[in-house]
Amino acid sequence: MHQLRLDPEAFRKERDVVLEERRLRIVDQPVAAFGERFNAVSYPVSAYRQPVIGWSEDLHGLDIDDLRDWYRRWYSPANATLVVVGDVEPEAVFALAREYFGPVPGGEEPQPPVDRHMDAPGERRLTASDDRVRVPHLSMAYEVPSAATAKDMADVYALEVLAGVLDGGDGARLAQRLVRDQSVAAGIGAGYSPVARLDTRFSIQATPTPDTSPEALEAAVREQVAALRREPVDAQTLERAQNQILADHLYGLDSMFYQAMRIGRLEVTGIGWSWLKGFEAGIRGVTAADVQRVARTYLTDDRLAVGVLRPGGGNGDTDEEAE
Repeated sequence: MHQLRLDPEAFRKERDVVLEERRLRIVDQPVAAFGERFNAVSYPVSAYRQPVIGWSEDLHGLDIDDLRDWYRRWYSPANATLVVVGDVEPEAVFALAREYFGPVPGGEEPQPPVDRHMDAPGERRLTASDDRVRVPHLSMAYEVPSAATAKDMADVYALEVLAGVLDGGDGARLAQRLVRDQSVAAGIGAGYSPVARLDTRFSIQATPTPDTSPEALEAAVREQVAALRREPVDAQTLERAQNQILADHLYGLDSMFYQAMRIGRLEVTGIGWSWLKGFEAGIRGVTAADVQRVARTYLTDDRLAVGVLRPGGGNGDTDEEAE
């Protein structure tokens, strides 16, 4: 956290390691490379449109002074959260923290960049083709609030349950209707994670069956979303989603590592660890009307980004358009 020796030669070697990691994990993986581009489209102004590992141009342009400035600004006790979980004596933990972190200069708490938010920016589309791709891939993402940005926390719990209605085992709506009943998707999933500092996404990822076009699959997904807006889910579907969410949540808390990670993420995103205490009641309190309400509010075309990755047509040829 201080007194780090930054050697120019070691910096150059480590930068090459990161560039190679980026090549292996993203550049050489067509779906991952497409996902990175899709992030930039689905987050039109948010800082989340930037990849954590950095664009290749950014990495090539870094020098050791950039690293020193970054280290001085962000690596300090003023910007750190220490999380300890388990069967420990609190006073002993505090004593150890004072012993090992006390001598470290506190520094000034850095302020993250102000979020540049754009309400309902309009439907955006990204299409790409890649010779390395064997089957098409469909991504759909709606801009939604996180637990840090939501004006009403009830929306956050309802979005969690909405994701559980669509995805969460073989009985979930997308798998039941689009994979087994209609046979238009070979695989499909939906997800929403409310633990973020800025607005986040409600995402649907899908692979069409061999005799289904990406456009037909997209239309089928849109129909399932429209059905959620038209009518409330039934009591059995609602309860199944709630039970699955809470089971995953409680089983996760059996892990000391998961507890520490969850608490730390809640703290650094500004949500606060105490959110965990109300999570079960919040999920149980979601009604079918709540699920319908957030579907009508947030799963709308003006919040939607659609991405299609197709086989062939060149290595990563991309066309972006806004609607």
